[in-house]
Amino acid sequence: MKKFEKIGSKTIVRSMITRMFLARVHCVVIALLGLCSILHAERLETVLRDGWRFQQGDPAAAETTGFKDNEWNFLSIPHTWNHADEPLKESENGRYLRGPGWYRRTLEFSENPSSDRTFLRFEAASLLADVYLNGTKLGQHRGGFTAFTFEITDVMKPGPNLLAVRVDNTCYGDIAPLSGDFTIFGGLYRSVHLLKTGPFCISPLVHGSRGIRIRQSKVSHERATVSVTALLSNKYADVKSFTLRTSVLNSAGKAVAVQKLHLLSNAVSADTTLNIVNPHLWNGIADPYLYSVQVELIVDDKVVDRIIEPLGLRFFSFDKDKGFILNGRPCRLRGVCCHQDFGDKGWAAEKEDMDRDMVFIREIGANAIRLAHYPHSDYFLQLCDRYGIIAWSEIPLVNMIGKAEGFAATSTQQLQEMIAQLGNHPSIVTWGLWNELQGGAPALPMISKLNDLAHSLDPTRPTTAASFSGSQKWCPSVTKVTDLLAINTYQGWYRGMPEGMNNALDRFHEFAPNQPLGVSEYGAGASIRQHEQGMTQRPAPRGPWHPEEWQAIVHEAHWKAIKSRPFIWGSFIWNMFDFASAGRKEGDMPGINDKGLVTRDRKVKKDAFYFYKASWSLEPVVYITSRRDDIRKEACTPLKVYSNTDHLKLTLNGEDLSAGQHDGVIYQWKEITLQQGKNVLDATAERGGKTITDRVTWNYTKKKRLQ
Repeated sequence: MKKFEKIGSKTIVRSMITRMFLARVHCVVIALLGLCSILHAERLETVLRDGWRFQQGDPAAAETTGFKDNEWNFLSIPHTWNHADEPLKESENGRYLRGPGWYRRTLEFSENPSSDRTFLRFEAASLLADVYLNGTKLGQHRGGFTAFTFEITDVMKPGPNLLAVRVDNTCYGDIAPLSGDFTIFGGLYRSVHLLKTGPFCISPLVHGSRGIRIRQSKVSHERATVSVTALLSNKYADVKSFTLRTSVLNSAGKAVAVQKLHLLSNAVSADTTLNIVNPHLWNGIADPYLYSVQVELIVDDKVVDRIIEPLGLRFFSFDKDKGFILNGRPCRLRGVCCHQDFGDKGWAAEKEDMDRDMVFIREIGANAIRLAHYPHSDYFLQLCDRYGIIAWSEIPLVNMIGKAEGFAATSTQQLQEMIAQLGNHPSIVTWGLWNELQGGAPALPMISKLNDLAHSLDPTRPTTAASFSGSQKWCPSVTKVTDLLAINTYQGWYRGMPEGMNNALDRFHEFAPNQPLGVSEYGAGASIRQHEQGMTQRPAPRGPWHPEEWQAIVHEAHWKAIKSRPFIWGSFIWNMFDFASAGRKEGDMPGINDKGLVTRDRKVKKDAFYFYKASWSLEPVVYITSRRDDIRKEACTPLKVYSNTDHLKLTLNGEDLSAGQHDGVIYQWKEITLQQGKNVLDATAERGGKTITDRVTWNYTKKKRLQ
């Protein structure tokens, strides 16, 4: 028997493909420039990874076939032109590298049947892209975080074809974000695809989507209704009528609901409604069960196009008093925020990079994620679907509404594209419309229109926003527009002390008593190379001293305040990983926002990571904090251990320590005494018949007296 593995909407062949199978699905896998191809009935998709040349700057006539690029650099896509050090510093004029760059490569085509159609799909380009084939401009895309597609059928020719792409990460007044505390990387930082179809196909040209829109309604434990819209494109008149077959497949690939429509080929869209009895619900991390929706175009009894999209059946609501409710049960969202920043790769992440990040997120025990401050990749949302991580996806409307003509149009476009491209993912439960609005043009008219548009495009999900004290002061009417509201607050870091989170949340509740409220950002900076024991006062957030211990103190107090308030529908730590922010000059790493629980290179999990792992994860945890403060100058020192086990035992140099104070997962000793030289601390506990241990070694050097 042949075995297949479904990943998102693609079917990957895992075993030997026989000639019989090829004949049955009417498909032929061909090699194109030695690249990997993905087969879907008559649809052939190729990732254009290698063979690109790149040059920073804006040379004249770089789009033409006669332009000489033999001195340009060879590289692979995805790519950013901000190298490892560039995003971490600013130039003399106070700006990091922003401007245009050019990509060129050759596409080789054989003599194709006149009925074939070919498209180029770009998953993203930051922030503006102009695309040319053989010197002919295919079009321009404004906005750096969503996909876009051009048809090249009438421009391509047999033999070599020149594809040239000008990408520009300049700050344009009509393209959000206009500002923000993160580096805007430039380049083709997500994959580029070459797509081949027959003349009649499911359209890839509508807002960069795959041409299938899935909406579910009336979902319960007994029944679910699924509405599927297929967007169609027929370039030639030969096809007069067709059959649209829409199927819901269970995780084993068996159809549980099928509907057929017989339509004329001039239809530009087709709607199908399917009912599933006794559905297996998608239930977050507890049971992320996935169906799939398969849409097929059939002409003369032959499948001419096929798309498969994920389907997770669930019902949810947000309550201003009880928080988030999933499938009829309260579900506190314990979340993290993430930027698409992957160390020295910048935004140019491979799938394995996103796989690795998901491992960290799952290890900590998070069940939700805020994908800040822009739409993230489709692949990362596939991972959220697969592992049951509930997601908040938002457009890049950060800090201000632009005054330039066209700003509203491009912001509207980014919302349309985000919902069209990501709306089928069951993990997404809310659409974010803005973050920390403060200055710029009057915000209320535009936000109201975006809110109405989001509801019309997707009536199944509420809208939300990330407010802060400035938003509540400068544009309070805007904060009441979205269905949900959340707050960015940094008690104990930018103001006050960590315990101030209690008062901050209660004031927030008083400010918006009729909206479900969340915490969209909270946290503190931390360097793994800076340490201070016995801290009682916060360090200067814009200063050079960001000890790791203070971040842990802040998070301990913040989580205690959040979890004691059931009206909070979800909270999202800022941030899961350190990330590039070229304007920052603080801590011990200029150009880095160091509020992550994990370092930017993903090599070190900070102490606060283990506090949350002990608090959230089902895995047993024993972790001795301040382990990197291993050269001690004081014999007497406090000690703290995070553990979700009982009967924790601690020894210092083999001798038992008396029991420490115990508050939840936090075990503390006000003072232990180190001996001169090497000191070994061992922590041991048991859970479920399993012994868990942790060990650290500190070296104490007695201070010399001044003569």
